[in-house]
Amino acid sequence: MLTVILPESLATLYTSGEKKLTVEGKTLRNVVKNLNDRFPGLDKALNEEAISVAIDGEIYQDAFLEKLDNVQEICFLPRIGGGYI
Repeated sequence: MLTVILPESLATLYTSGEKKLTVEGKTLRNVVKNLNDRFPGLDKALNEEAISVAIDGEIYQDAFLEKLDNVQEICFLPRIGGGYI
């Protein structure tokens, strides 16, 4: 089982405020599907919103391609905007 941490905004909308969840999955796509089975609509929010993914503390550019062997925690984070003015 993996621990999944959601940002406050998604937890409020989809999980009745529960930010820390446990779920199974061998890939991030499996994890998102399993989360969506429990919380319908969450998959679209995770795919469409500006979300970054940290797997065991390391942020990935395209986490949906990563295998989750020996992974303990997945954290979905809102992306931070910014740049040059």
